[in-house]
Amino acid sequence: MPQVLHLGHFKTGSTGLQRLVFRRGPLPYHGINDGGPPEAVQAWIEDLRQGRLGAAWKSQDFVYSNESGLLRLGGRQELDTIGRCLVEQFSDPHVVLTVREPANLLASAYVQSLRVRRQATGDFSGRSAYRFLTFDQWWRVLVKHEGCSLAGLLDYGATVTALHRCLGPTRVTVLPLEMTTTDPERYRAAVVRLGFPAVAVTEFLTRPPLNSTADRLLRRPAMLFDGMGRMPAVVDRPWFDWLHRYREPVDVRETYAATIDRIRDRYRYDPESLLGPGPDDHVARRQN
Repeated sequence: MPQVLHLGHFKTGSTGLQRLVFRRGPLPYHGINDGGPPEAVQAWIEDLRQGRLGAAWKSQDFVYSNESGLLRLGGRQELDTIGRCLVEQFSDPHVVLTVREPANLLASAYVQSLRVRRQATGDFSGRSAYRFLTFDQWWRVLVKHEGCSLAGLLDYGATVTALHRCLGPTRVTVLPLEMTTTDPERYRAAVVRLGFPAVAVTEFLTRPPLNSTADRLLRRPAMLFDGMGRMPAVVDRPWFDWLHRYREPVDVRETYAATIDRIRDRYRYDPESLLGPGPDDHVARRQN
């Protein structure tokens, strides 16, 4: 089993993978939902970025998962540096990239961003992100700073190509969320090839992620106290109207249909084109 690093993306079933699959594999698990303090997860990423992990990690077999990993390592503009960093610090790195149709991912990520102030603009460049942004505004911020934001990484083809360039195609596994419902056997086989137990993957596939793409509306509950802890205009309507209708959910894809269309025009999503040869040849070579 290689050194498995799941570095993105969020809103792609990552929590289910961490809790039901990664933690139940044969190797030590580190990362989000590992039972440790969140600060340790981010400190590990920073040590990786700075080349400070040390010799103890170079030959150790492990599984690490942080669905914001590529963002925290610098985003699209740092992909080549990230790849070199992985090759230099690990003897057998294998990157897992979980993906999802970009417009659906962004609609879901927007809902989450309202609850996590640090991610309200979808990047980690250090700018203040405390004011409320509508989905249209949020999307424009992502595009403006796409080098270090989620927008740049949603060009999955470019992201995968950069990782292939540094690590080789057999060291990169892409897992489209849609495959959990359209082709679960193929999804299962890809995860099992990495060394995870089939029973754990099967359990994950029978308990689909909360925001799966199977005819589920992505809705944001406008909760009163959740909003007042941030700014008055935390829902997509004026403050006085919000007080009256604070419990009404908002369907992001319906409310911002034109923006969703623009996102889909920008990112032509073809999961099949992202699926490489998988780790079979690499694992076989390692065992020999």
